[in-house]
Amino acid sequence: MNLLPTEPLENVINPAGIRLGVQEMTRFGMKEPEMDIIACLFKRCLVEGRYVGDEVTEFRRGFQQVGYSFDLESTSPDTDARAELAANLQSLCERDPTAELIRT
Repeated sequence: MNLLPTEPLENVINPAGIRLGVQEMTRFGMKEPEMDIIACLFKRCLVEGRYVGDEVTEFRRGFQQVGYSFDLESTSPDTDARAELAANLQSLCERDPTAELIRT
């Protein structure tokens, strides 16, 4: 378990929150729009109790290449498919009546 920075070690079995590895997601090419999608998926899973595994698998399918910077635009052949998938998932999140809650 990855404790929050202010948590005592005795909370290791029952942490007070969730710590997300944003750096790892950026290494796979995700940026701000994808973080909104991830937040929406977390909300749907943790708050609404819905299964989102299939959506997560589909979302991650477009982010398989590890990178270390954003100096060059992606020349990956799946760039168009990834953009289309991200747009579809963003649309799903925008239709969610509580989507604005994830931005506050």
